[in-house]
Amino acid sequence: KNTKKSKKTLLSVSKNFNQIFKTALSDGKSCIILENKKFPPNLTKKKRNGNKKSGCDIFAKFEKKGPFFFLEQMSNGQASLVSIILLLSIGKALQVLIYIFDEADANLDSKNCLLLAFLFKKFSSFGIQFLISTFRKEMTGYGDKWFGIAFSKHLTKIKTISKLTALKFTIKKNDY
Repeated sequence: KNTKKSKKTLLSVSKNFNQIFKTALSDGKSCIILENKKFPPNLTKKKRNGNKKSGCDIFAKFEKKGPFFFLEQMSNGQASLVSIILLLSIGKALQVLIYIFDEADANLDSKNCLLLAFLFKKFSSFGIQFLISTFRKEMTGYGDKWFGIAFSKHLTKIKTISKLTALKFTIKKNDY
């Protein structure tokens, strides 16, 4: 019974992952490969502590004519984007309604930061909420509500701020 439910959930996560990846990167392709100790796929014959590995591998290509990369071969930015897409895929399968991300865009270049902001905005149109801390103007520009957080004399103060104030802060913070 649990195996059947697990397989159904994993298939749902895999389907969601492919859909969300395609939404973010229309020319890209992705795949989740499930492995088990008895039947590991030929292209992922990895070993851990001398035993065949169980679990899953993720591979993706980011451009139509580009090569496929396993997660561990990707740049930090690509791996961050793929990992967040995986989290959104799991969340979609489990019907998660709120996500909290702390500087999820830190490893992303401007282009991928905008892609991630677009994904968050798209998901939020379905009633899903995102609380995101960021120092990036690309992410800040897609928000619906902004908060300033200050720490002084062992106290944290949080207040609502305007989009313009939030953008000024992110631009000033990133103006080296």
